[in-house]
Amino acid sequence: MGIRSKTKSFIKNFLIYGIGNIANKIITVILIPVATKYLTIIEVGILALLEMLELFLTTILSQGIGAAIWRFMGSNSDDKDSTILFSAFIGRMVVNILVIFILLMFSEVITNVLNIPFDYLNIVILIILNSLMVVSSNFVLSIWRYYDRSILYSIYSTSRFFLIITLSLYFVIVLDLQLFGLVYAKIIVNAMGFIHSLIYVIGKYRSKISLSLYYKLQKYGIYFILLALVTPVLNTMNRLFINHYLTLNDVAIFSIAFKFGMLINILIVTPMQLAWLPMMYKIGDGVNSKKYYRDFAYYYSIISSFVFLIITIFREEMLLVFTTNDYLSGAKYIPIIAAAYLVNGYRHFFMSGLAIKDRTSFLGYASIITILINIILNNWFVNLYGIWGAALTTFLSYLALTSMILIFSQKIVKIEWGLLNISKIMLYMLVFTLGSEILINTTDLSSWLLRCIILISYILTLILTGLISRNEIIGINNLIKGAIKFVQSKK
Repeated sequence: MGIRSKTKSFIKNFLIYGIGNIANKIITVILIPVATKYLTIIEVGILALLEMLELFLTTILSQGIGAAIWRFMGSNSDDKDSTILFSAFIGRMVVNILVIFILLMFSEVITNVLNIPFDYLNIVILIILNSLMVVSSNFVLSIWRYYDRSILYSIYSTSRFFLIITLSLYFVIVLDLQLFGLVYAKIIVNAMGFIHSLIYVIGKYRSKISLSLYYKLQKYGIYFILLALVTPVLNTMNRLFINHYLTLNDVAIFSIAFKFGMLINILIVTPMQLAWLPMMYKIGDGVNSKKYYRDFAYYYSIISSFVFLIITIFREEMLLVFTTNDYLSGAKYIPIIAAAYLVNGYRHFFMSGLAIKDRTSFLGYASIITILINIILNNWFVNLYGIWGAALTTFLSYLALTSMILIFSQKIVKIEWGLLNISKIMLYMLVFTLGSEILINTTDLSSWLLRCIILISYILTLILTGLISRNEIIGINNLIKGAIKFVQSKK
């Protein structure tokens, strides 16, 4: 399978967006040593619940506007891009301020529902306010993604990363503010991003505000809210049930393991999504476009399976480097969490037919069904199997969501995804995962040497079976070199 020109563009943006996304998302991993050393294990559990609250709020407050503006900008409609952007920004801002005001009125209720000690009520209030600022500051990032300003995106995200890390270290280690210090750092940096977005959008895209246009954007984007809500529900609902059936200590152990399991999401899935979604709307659903869809999904399969093996094989070493022995028991949950995120990556490709044909209602249906499945399974499995039940529920929920989106989308636009070859890659990945577990626990060979041999053997197996061809090796190598040169030329 040769690499097509648009596939090259996709992978170039994937690599560049990956830099910014890793800088933005890896914060949660980088701060793990700080949290586990300077916070009590109970406070780490509370932090996990606060992260859950913030994820829910930012998803709802986003209102699905990002996908909507990508859908209608540059179209043949009478609406100018500036009118679309300004109406979306101001309209969403007004609605979100009203929502935040209501949430602040019920902040005590929210604290009680999350079973967070009342001493942390002020932190809950700050998290609510922070969610508004995060969503508003991210609007500019959506604009840059549409106009392919991947370098600006990465610079912005990287700058935010260093600011949050620096302030967090100062507040927690120097000022000994503990959990409050982590929240203060995010509030300060996101407030700066909020002000930047106001100045940027008003200064560059100020136009008339069209309520009818905002309604059209909302009508298209509302189903993306449901789809976006799936992520916070599937990622964090398990913490509520663990807190209910088990303890805050268990919440802390699971949440730390979850962060390492979701490395595949940080390193592969989210950068891929950032590069893919705007391109999806641009290339449409023509016969030639469908070939690109198949290419993208195939290369994702190869790369993500390799990253999955790395995470699985080195999971205990990563936990020992970033945490203390108190959290090592969570290592056994990491592979199934990583597998859930790997499966989740496919849904961004499989939804193409529904999104291009404006049949986003099916995304909403799949999301509602998945959320219900997740809640039912969490309540059942966590009660019966503890943390193992939470991990298994996450995997089964993402598998159900991705399968439903594939089935619905294929009914609208028939795309040959090359599922046979993808299945072969996943089968080899599973075999090498199970084999590595047996070999590492039974052989006297150096564990690091053995792990490296396993990873090299996996790639060689894909090459020898024809799943990775010579053209693809040369093409991917040239793409990486080209992306590096592109980044350097922009400095």
